[in-house]
Amino acid sequence: MGITLREIVFDVGGGIPDRRQFGQQVIERPGGKRIHPAGVVPGGVSEPLSELDRDAILAGVSEALRITERTLVWVTGITEKFREEIASFGTFPTLFLGIVKKDGGLTFYDGGIRIVSAEGDVVANGLDPADCQQYIGEKVERWSHLKSPYYMSTGPPDGIYRVGPLARLKVADRCGTPPADQELAEVHELQRTAVLSSFHYQHARLIGMLYCVERLEQLLNHPEILSKHVRAIARPNAPKGVGCCEAPRGTLIHHYKIDEQA
Repeated sequence: MGITLREIVFDVGGGIPDRRQFGQQVIERPGGKRIHPAGVVPGGVSEPLSELDRDAILAGVSEALRITERTLVWVTGITEKFREEIASFGTFPTLFLGIVKKDGGLTFYDGGIRIVSAEGDVVANGLDPADCQQYIGEKVERWSHLKSPYYMSTGPPDGIYRVGPLARLKVADRCGTPPADQELAEVHELQRTAVLSSFHYQHARLIGMLYCVERLEQLLNHPEILSKHVRAIARPNAPKGVGCCEAPRGTLIHHYKIDEQA
């Protein structure tokens, strides 16, 4: 029967179990558990990374890179057969929102928010997540219990935006590691208007995986990765705080308030 578009969307090639296993190991080794690890605590992490755990993670990097690169080649090749279907697969014009570094590089935290148009033009850049209520509005639709966010300066419905793997690549100028940068450059060579299909989330996820494994190897080889200084202890020094990060599903903004009893 041959492979179908649906099979590509829900299984982006071989090696999925191996990549998942490696990713869970990366979480479990320093965090204690694969699901909802308890190692992250206020001020840092509860325990420093051991040499044993570092070496165990490093031992899996080469295979993780090989699987990811192989799957990227497979996806790039097989999608040539489905250009017509991909063009209409969840394709619609929206804004795209994500976090970038000051130089426009890909990041998952510690950056400013950038918004680009469907064509890739920068609409807003360097927005402070702490001011999110000044530029992100929410609208309630009659057909849903969810709140639909939008960029206030544009207003609904034109201000609707997408987040997640594809948005991260749309807003970033570069990844920061050579192979991932090469993959991103090939995406940028496409007409920006052509990279609107939701199918491209699969390709974007793979480029993100490639960058993360490369960056992981860099961090594990850094001389301070085994430092014992992993947590700062302090009393609350502000009544509220705003944090922003890129989760697998997209940009998350957390706004917390405390009182004098905290």
